[in-house]
Amino acid sequence: MMWDIPFRDTWLNIFDSPYSYHYISDCIVDFETGLIYKEGQIIWEAANENMVWYNGWISSGWISGDPRWNNRISRQDLISERMKKQAAYFEDKIRATSQIPEINEGVTLHLLHPFNRYVFGHIFDTLQKLYTIEKEKLVFQTVLLPRTHEIIDFDLHLKCLGLDEKKIIHSNLGLVKVSSLLFINPISHPTSFTPESYLFIRNKYHKFFAVDGSAIPSTKVFLTRRSGKFSRHLINDGEIEVALKKEQVIYLDGTQNFKEIVNAFSSASHIAGVHGSLFTNNIYANENAKYLEYCPRARENHTFHHQYKLCASYRHELVENDEHWNIEIDLNHLLDFYKS
Repeated sequence: MMWDIPFRDTWLNIFDSPYSYHYISDCIVDFETGLIYKEGQIIWEAANENMVWYNGWISSGWISGDPRWNNRISRQDLISERMKKQAAYFEDKIRATSQIPEINEGVTLHLLHPFNRYVFGHIFDTLQKLYTIEKEKLVFQTVLLPRTHEIIDFDLHLKCLGLDEKKIIHSNLGLVKVSSLLFINPISHPTSFTPESYLFIRNKYHKFFAVDGSAIPSTKVFLTRRSGKFSRHLINDGEIEVALKKEQVIYLDGTQNFKEIVNAFSSASHIAGVHGSLFTNNIYANENAKYLEYCPRARENHTFHHQYKLCASYRHELVENDEHWNIEIDLNHLLDFYKS
């Protein structure tokens, strides 16, 4: 399924709201979870992402992973259970906090994530909310951000989207009182885009990095996952790297600077790789680029395969894996793709 409809119109939306944004006055925001509290209760209309991810701060697993989700009656029990735990979490945190700092400087934009950090595979879940800001001509002076240390050159993301001109307040794991908070509802299903938000992000980054969208793509790119830091890594990474570099294929492992990555994707005619967050960079690629994504058979994931994108061809291939979902790639199969 191609998730190209607004988040609130999908089955993942739990707290329905007809609005794309909310102004919330005199509230308390939790940096750790992004939850918003006002007059003794959580603002549930602004808690869909918290309910979906629910991450490790109280329990693990996102909501559809619970078997109760598939039953209409037990689904409501699951939602009620999570609401009670989140409410108890917030109330306990307020009681344990002796002094809560305040933000009284104009309007504050909420760009927090329930993970309390920007994970690169999900960075645009949050940043594409700026499309609503531009569309609705909303004004703000201050921005609440989670931890960003996992994102290389995150300051360039701020510059691409014009956020560098605002006062940025980074996560401190605590609570903050906000006199005027602007909250943007999720625009699309996690890891995807609407056509409008996709083009908004793409055009902003292309303009910043002076990408020539009319240029004929000619380079070839491979996205690896090194052993050690990740599970689901490429077992024969060394063999593949040596062979592909002889073929002048650009070999990316995520340690490159942001400009290198954008230039590689925007000029690529062929992009192949191991399923992982580097595929988030698909948004910068030429629409005529061809993709080949290798995914562990026992951990099948179509996140990047199904997300809205501009591309000529996208192949998603399942590969046998070991007990840790690590895979090997057939070199000849890969070379045939680059020749296609």
